[in-house]
Amino acid sequence: MCTTDAQQARFQQRTNLLMRRIEAWHQIQDLFMPGARILRDEWTEFTSRPHSPEDLPLFLPSQIHDKTACPRKLEVIEF
Repeated sequence: MCTTDAQQARFQQRTNLLMRRIEAWHQIQDLFMPGARILRDEWTEFTSRPHSPEDLPLFLPSQIHDKTACPRKLEVIEF
């Protein structure tokens, strides 16, 4: 499959936007679910390859409730 320069640029822009949104999510997460930071650090430690946004775990409240402290209200909001 052959992609044009415009398609590659659009893909890169979307990838960058997704990374910025994930980084914003991480900042919010650090405020309300500090344990998620530890899980992210552990995940990064075990993963040696570069990360694409699609590969990054989001550590949503439903995913981490049994691994670290997470307010029940956040689980309800996610649901």
